[in-house]
Amino acid sequence: MLPARLNTALRRAPRWKVAAGSLVFMAVVAWFDFQTGPDVEMSIFYLPPIAAIAWYVGRREGLWSGALATALWTLAGPALRGDDVLRPGPLVWNAAVKLVFFASGAAVAAVVSNQAVRLRALAREDALTGISNRRAFFGALDRIVEWGRRTGAPWVLAYLDVDDFKKVNDELGHGTGDLVLKTVARVLREATRRIDVVARLGGDEFALLLPQTTAEQGELVVEKLMTLLEDAMGRSAWPVSFSIGVITFNAAPESGDTAVAVADACMYRVKASGKAAAAYRTWPQPGEVGGRPPRGKAARGRTA
Repeated sequence: MLPARLNTALRRAPRWKVAAGSLVFMAVVAWFDFQTGPDVEMSIFYLPPIAAIAWYVGRREGLWSGALATALWTLAGPALRGDDVLRPGPLVWNAAVKLVFFASGAAVAAVVSNQAVRLRALAREDALTGISNRRAFFGALDRIVEWGRRTGAPWVLAYLDVDDFKKVNDELGHGTGDLVLKTVARVLREATRRIDVVARLGGDEFALLLPQTTAEQGELVVEKLMTLLEDAMGRSAWPVSFSIGVITFNAAPESGDTAVAVADACMYRVKASGKAAAAYRTWPQPGEVGGRPPRGKAARGRTA
């Protein structure tokens, strides 16, 4: 926020003020450089490890490492150079400049590191619910398809849609709608394993990836989730139910898009039959290996 305000202020200021301020700043830096002597340039070589500590460990640790480097250089430098007399003035200036330089480097590295972590998380998390987003889901789906192709182990994909969600938004408001989605995400995440992937694909559609899961195990998990979701909605008197299409893949599908299309079609058959239920099937069935996915609206590039 501060750099943006500074940039705006500099652009609005008269040019002569910017030029004069730059010259004054240059003179101050030159004076500090004269006071500290030529050895201050060597501080550049201390900065990479300090910045690395701040980046990977933390800001506080980076600041402490900068203080330690300043103390070691200030105390050991004169002794290593063979100085018999320590002049307080230059010694204090050197120490102060080094400390500010190291502390600034550590602070910048820590801020950039935190922002990088945050950006990576935002790129893979749904902003509303905090679970995986569409991009993260399809990345995990591609990996599990390849894993299933190599190992032949079964896995389960469940495609979930919140029935009558539009009614909640229209009658209770979008704030309540957001609470419904957050509650669904929380229930799904808390009731599944750490290795399972829970994602919001957009709107009121969610997906579950259950690796190393048989058809019987998948059915038990989904029935448990249905009960937990119904209880959570009932406690808040939210008029919604859930339609879920559950596919157990005993062989690798042609692609992740094929897997989603199969689960999506299964879920829409539930909706067409009255909603508020889960449908289960295994893949492939006779004649499906290498075949085309059924028609459905689920696709990697679709956005809600």
